[in-house]
Amino acid sequence: MPSARTHEESFVFATSPADRLAKAGARAKAAGSGSVGITGGSHSVEFTVSGRVVDCDESATVLDSALDAGLSVPSSCSEGACGTCKSVLVSGEVEMKHAGGIRPKEIAAGKFLPCCSTPLTDIVVDR
Repeated sequence: MPSARTHEESFVFATSPADRLAKAGARAKAAGSGSVGITGGSHSVEFTVSGRVVDCDESATVLDSALDAGLSVPSSCSEGACGTCKSVLVSGEVEMKHAGGIRPKEIAAGKFLPCCSTPLTDIVVDR
């Protein structure tokens, strides 16, 4: 097949696990307390399935805070493009800056992407 008739795509994940750990360490250092996920203003995030409640600071996404706390949340791109982490927001408000990984009708139905969302209030997530 002629090379002019081929197309190749390459996908790169936004944040590697090592980078996530480095960010978590930086947040903990900035907090000065050694606790991951708190640097000042923070909101609680309750996960209904596990019953866990974690703190999510203003500089962290819901996904980062969950992972920092040791919770297992499916994710892939970490930038709001793939929809792998799609979850139901039971209560509260988030600011979501997605890249197309969620449809407007899903958002209207109460779904959000934890990978690109920061809480504006305390939230409850059905996950």
